[in-house]
Amino acid sequence: MRMYKHSNTKEIEDTFVHRYLADLLNVVFDMSDLVDSAWANKALNLDNSSLNEIQYKPDYLIYFFFKDDDQKTLFTAEVKPVSRNVGVVNDTVKLGYEMKLIMDVLIEVGVANPIVCGLIVKDAQCEGYIMDLKYEATYRLTRICQFKLPKSFQDLPLFVPAVEAMLQLRTFIESTALSMSEKQENKAKNLKISSKHLIPKEYRRMSFSKHQQTKAVRGKVTKNNNQSA
Repeated sequence: MRMYKHSNTKEIEDTFVHRYLADLLNVVFDMSDLVDSAWANKALNLDNSSLNEIQYKPDYLIYFFFKDDDQKTLFTAEVKPVSRNVGVVNDTVKLGYEMKLIMDVLIEVGVANPIVCGLIVKDAQCEGYIMDLKYEATYRLTRICQFKLPKSFQDLPLFVPAVEAMLQLRTFIESTALSMSEKQENKAKNLKISSKHLIPKEYRRMSFSKHQQTKAVRGKVTKNNNQSA
């Protein structure tokens, strides 16, 4: 695994991912037979019937071939090198939006008890999240792990907790992938999944459009500025 080095030069996300995260991600996810992965700038595969109007392109994603080469995303990652400026919507918020969109699609296609996973990388600091929808309109986002990328040979012991944290995320990813695999097998056998294991589609909520998101965030900033004034 390459050591993370702080740089003052402008570094794009896909270069950053390949240079510093590729080895870690490959070590963890190449061992799985249930899922595959894609690097930066691959758009999320959302159904036309989903409740969303926005197209996102995560820096890294993991997906399951659901049926007829139809990819369903289970994991998304947003990477922010220290040299990049934060936009109107920061990457942590963007990650939450992406995970919500993925959740909506998995519920739409009838995956039992789906859990969506995500990773946010800011400089050398990494945080892993999971999302579920156990209650109506409550997209519960939970941080389950934190770790740092090694910056020098003295930091090599950090590689072990980094792998352990990613393996924890992989457990949730494979759990959902297994549910999707079982759904395909049941369909082939003309078997139905018990409704008690399915999240009601009515639990979902419409996402803001990109314009509404930007307007809402700017409005909040303006309001806070006025209050401080």
